[in-house]
Parts: sequence; C-alpha cells; structure tokens
Amino acid sequence: MNYITEQLCFLRYLRSHKLSSGEVALWYALFASSNNAGGLGKEFCVSDSMLRIYSGLGQTRLAEARKALVAKGLLICSEYQKRELRQYRLMSMEQLMNQGEEPQIFLPDSESESNTESIGDTKSENKSDSKSVSKSVSKSVTYINKKEKEEQEQKQEEKREAHGTFQNIFLTKKERQDLSANVPDADGLIRRMSLYLKSTGKQYQNHYAALLKWAEEDKKQGFTVKSEEDEIAALEQAIADERVRRYKEELLQFTG
Repeated sequence: MNYITEQLCFLRYLRSHKLSSGEVALWYALFASSNNAGGLGKEFCVSDSMLRIYSGLGQTRLAEARKALVAKGLLICSEYQKRELRQYRLMSMEQLMNQGEEPQIFLPDSESESNTESIGDTKSENKSDSKSVSKSVSKSVTYINKKEKEEQEQKQEEKREAHGTFQNIFLTKKERQDLSANVPDADGLIRRMSLYLKSTGKQYQNHYAALLKWAEEDKKQGFTVKSEEDEIAALEQAIADERVRRYKEELLQFTG
C-alpha cells in the first residue's frame, strides 16, 4: 500500500460516499496508527484511549464511528484483546476504488462533458489534496510520536529504583536527584534508613518523604554524620530508642 495513493483514494471515496466527521477523524487516526505501527496494510493494535487522543472523539462517538467503518467495508477489527486494546486492519482504499469502477465516476456531473478539463482539474485538486492531507497526517504522526515519547519518559521518571545497603529504599530518579541537591550527605542518610528498616522491620509508605523528615530532624538536633562509625552509632541509638518505645508500649498494655 502506497502512503500517498491511499490518502488520495480516500479523498476520492469521500466524493461519492457519505461519511460523518467522526468516521473521517477515526479513519485518519487509524491510518496514522497503522503507518506508525510498522506499515500500511498490516494488522496493528491500538487502544481506545489513544484513538480518542488522535481523533478527538469521545468513547461513544468512537464506538459509533468504528462500527460504521466496519459496516462500510473500510475496516476490520477484533474484539478487545486486552483491556481496551483491539487489533485493526484498514482495507486498501486503492483496491476498493478500483473494483470494477472507472475513475470518471467520481468526477462531478457538471464537469463530465469536458473530460480533458475535468481530468486536468482533478489532477490539480488531487495534488492540492495530497499536499494538504500529507501535511495533516505528518503532523498527526509527529504528535503521536511526541506523545508516546513523553509517556515513556514519564513512566521512566515515575519508576522507583532500589537504594541503600539492603536495597530497600525506593526512589524515583528525580527524588534521588533532589535529595543529592538539597540534603547534606544524602548517601549517608539513605544508608542509615536502609539499616534501620532492615534491623527493625519497620516500613514507610513513601521513602522520599521519610528521608526528608529524617533530614529535617537531623537539622533541628544539629546532627551531622562525620564517618561510617558515627552512622553506625547513630543507627544503634535509633534502634535502641525504638526498642525502648516498644517495650514501654508492651509494658503499658500488660499493666493496664
């Protein structure tokens, strides 16, 4: 399937077949997705959420447009494969337009008397339409690629990596950078928390927030880590304090 030829044939198809604005928007969204997924004429998968972004349609109009394109023989699609992911295949517009039909049938009736002028005008219109559609689809593909890149970067940014002596402190790349920039001896702070969690079995819902709280308490108490021995001593003290606190709680429950 030829990229430009398919667009031109679709424009010719619109001259003699009535499609709603939603159906046209969905066809172009699927056309761009097909080309972006590995080549026209091949089966490809795309989710409803991405098609809504590409076409600007809501879920109801998207479903109606998809059903209409299938009914008109322009599209083949499967049921949901996974979540809202479907498999699609666009029918070749070039083949559909050339199945026993002469190109002149798609010319306006008012121009049918002068074939030479009509064909010349049609070629000019096709070239103009080709450039316009090519630019439109090119922008759409560029937007799709940019959107997918941004989503991948966001997922990578939100992914938490393990840190600390026991690899039990989980931070995103941005959180780790912020700690290094704003907290003195961030590595030492992470090691202290890693040892503390491992030895006490305690857990935090958000390690980044807990580290900031530890750093703030250290600052209030004027605590600074000068060496690894100091870190261990500070950790032992923290563990001892935690055990004393638990002992007091258990004693109160027993005596209460």
